[in-house]
Amino acid sequence: MDALVDGSLRRLAQASVDQRDAQIVDFLFIGELSRQVGMSARAIRFYEKEGLITPARHGRFRVYRKSDEARLRAVGRLRALGFPIALIRESLDRFLDLNSPDNRQEAIALMERHIATLDRRRAEIEEERALAEALHAELTA
Repeated sequence: MDALVDGSLRRLAQASVDQRDAQIVDFLFIGELSRQVGMSARAIRFYEKEGLITPARHGRFRVYRKSDEARLRAVGRLRALGFPIALIRESLDRFLDLNSPDNRQEAIALMERHIATLDRRRAEIEEERALAEALHAELTA
């Protein structure tokens, strides 16, 4: 039944897309995009709200393009690295166009700063662990 509904919605949306915007040929609904990028529909809507993607709208349908898919994949990678949304918003276009020497250099510099931040955090965690082990040793002695 869901496949029938999805197929019907796709045909309805495709007709709407064909009539309103001949430029959008290959598109995805949010459920399809969610499966392809391994991200929940809720997360996709959140990233849309944050301005990281801007899907086309045709009537009541959100229509996601390949460019939205690429942006979401990059967002996912940067989030997995611990980048905050504000920094992703600021730097996403650089990571999507690494053929530009300036963008590549800026992306490299950003990653070098991030690696340095991770190294500082690791040192802090190791320090905390040593303190925790010392206290544990005192408590179990």
